Amino acid sequence: MAGWTRGPTIGRGTSAAVSLATLNGSGAVLAVKSAELANSALLRREYSILSSLSSPHIARCLGADVTCEGGGRFYNILMEYFPGGTLCDEIRRQGGRLSEPEIRRHVSAVLRGLCYLHGIGVVHRDVKGSNLLMGSDGDVRIGDLGSAAMVDGDGATGGFAGTPLFMAPEVARGAVHGCAADVWALGCTVVEMATGRPPWSDIADPVSALYRIGCTDMVPQMPENLSEQGKDFLSRCFRRNPAERPTAEQLLQHPFVGKFEGVAVKSAPFSDSPKSILDHDLWNSVGTERSQTEIASSAAIPAPAAERLRALFSPTERRPIWSLGESWVRVRTNTPENFPVPNRNAGGESSEALPIASTSRREVNQDLVEESSSVTPNYVDTSSLVTLNHVEGENNDQFISSKSNSTIDSINN
Repeated sequence: MAGWTRGPTIGRGTSAAVSLATLNGSGAVLAVKSAELANSALLRREYSILSSLSSPHIARCLGADVTCEGGGRFYNILMEYFPGGTLCDEIRRQGGRLSEPEIRRHVSAVLRGLCYLHGIGVVHRDVKGSNLLMGSDGDVRIGDLGSAAMVDGDGATGGFAGTPLFMAPEVARGAVHGCAADVWALGCTVVEMATGRPPWSDIADPVSALYRIGCTDMVPQMPENLSEQGKDFLSRCFRRNPAERPTAEQLLQHPFVGKFEGVAVKSAPFSDSPKSILDHDLWNSVGTERSQTEIASSAAIPAPAAERLRALFSPTERRPIWSLGESWVRVRTNTPENFPVPNRNAGGESSEALPIASTSRREVNQDLVEESSSVTPNYVDTSSLVTLNHVEGENNDQFISSKSNSTIDSINN
């Protein structure tokens, strides 16, 4: 695969950042999710799942590599570019809520993606509007598998992951997290599409929200503007007992989903701004961006469990901003899960560049990039761009900086 040029960073979290990038030569646009090589276990784990997927309903992973930039080594996942941004962006473009035909269309696409994931034993664990990406054809694709996990023989996985307002009762209680939790989260996303707000938006306190979700018999309120079929669909998604919830495959047979077939739905025109790609609000969802220093300093101060939970979800004392659910952050445990993490040696740090893909896959991926990347971003500031040109050679792979025209240390030394 050709070298690529990193553009501006559009999202940053404690463990990874998302940048725009272009392929050298073709100018095709990519999204690159990067982390320092020494701290890339979560990103490698995500790639171990992404690289095995092949579905028209899942955002395509185009490969992974390791680069040397600014004296550091970075692990990168190269992803399909979505100029339409996320489903949350589409809701905004439509004036704050979607029509029922649009909701049915998007629900059908998500269900098909979930059928695929669940069929191969993968639970997404963070289904919500900001993790659903708008394709140029108007259909959504499931994206951001950073919280995904493989299920065990019982169809469940451990760990605590997801966005609180979209969590199923069993997840909020800290019990098993199976495919049924994705169905509940899809129901929450339907509420988000129909109202422009996540469920439980009347609750200001995260601890109270988790208690209500996990320890009462309450379910999210039905949107009044939904049809009876839509409300019946939601009632099935919101069955508190996960064993009683229908599967994604069963829900595809529900008349609420099937009814949209043949209905022409026109999405609102969207801007091709680079900031619309891979919705960066997934890291800044608390409404206030925190620097790495602030995060590190806050983590160093012990606090009671309830206080730590509140601090995790809202760094200020003010009431959260509920717009489209983006004032709630995603959470997950960092403990190893039951699926393999690509690792070149026992120390977790690779001393050689990871290939983008095999030769046969590389040609296909180039076509995929060109197909999904019809827009070249308009970079406001090009001073930070670094061109990475791959120089072939046995044990002598190098990356050249176009800005300084000097050789950065070989990644294979």
